[in-house]
Amino acid sequence: MTRMLETEQYGEAIDLLEFLLQCQGEDERTYEEWGSLLNWLVTAFPHAKAKEDSLEEDLTETDLLKEHIRNRTLQDPGYASRILDTLRSSQEIDKKLLALGQLSYIEHPEIDRELIRFIESEPAHPLLQSKAIQTLKARGAEGEVTIRKNGETCVIDIESYPMSPDDFPQDIREVLIRVQEVSEVHSPALAYFAEETWNDFVFYMYGSTLYNNLLKEPGDSTIDLWAAALHATLLETMSGEWSPEELFELYGVSDSLLFRFEQAHKALKSYVQGLAL
Repeated sequence: MTRMLETEQYGEAIDLLEFLLQCQGEDERTYEEWGSLLNWLVTAFPHAKAKEDSLEEDLTETDLLKEHIRNRTLQDPGYASRILDTLRSSQEIDKKLLALGQLSYIEHPEIDRELIRFIESEPAHPLLQSKAIQTLKARGAEGEVTIRKNGETCVIDIESYPMSPDDFPQDIREVLIRVQEVSEVHSPALAYFAEETWNDFVFYMYGSTLYNNLLKEPGDSTIDLWAAALHATLLETMSGEWSPEELFELYGVSDSLLFRFEQAHKALKSYVQGLAL
């Protein structure tokens, strides 16, 4: 669900929530949260679910969203301020992601300044931090933002910030491919979680010393140790245990790579644990 909201797939999110609300076996609080989010989506994006049936079939979901937000801001001068208030004060990550998605298309003099303040001064969830920088870039903002991540201060150039996993260098994309190759044989269910976790992690890691070191030390051994670290983190998350000997053999991690493996593993574990907070 968070992935759908982050990528502005609001129609798909509505469909999924409607399906989940028909299922049984969850507690009442969960159904209330799903219902609340569904009502929010239907109200905020009335065109999303009907997109495929629209007479304007050539319009994308992004086009429809832009049109909806333009109309709302024209009809309601306070609309932008309320979206900013949601970003500042809501305790729900899904609503903050929705707010960031809308702020990409709203013309308002305070938005860039508020986004920079949000990025630089708040201990934001990693997904929100990445989405906020992407929102600034989508709005045409220039310059740098300074943020804390992985225990260090990082200076991020807004214009260079990646917008999709395909924007990263090949060696970084190869880490995921390596894990997927191994997972196909040994842990088929792990492949989906590997893609989601790795793509989100590299957005978060972007600009850090660890990210820069990965690019400075390209090659198969670096790809292998990061792939092993990702696989180990996913196994720990899913089952609570993993075998170092077995994993090192699968990925060819030698003793000389152990220190770098431990750094990568620690960073991935810290990131995944931070998502749960």
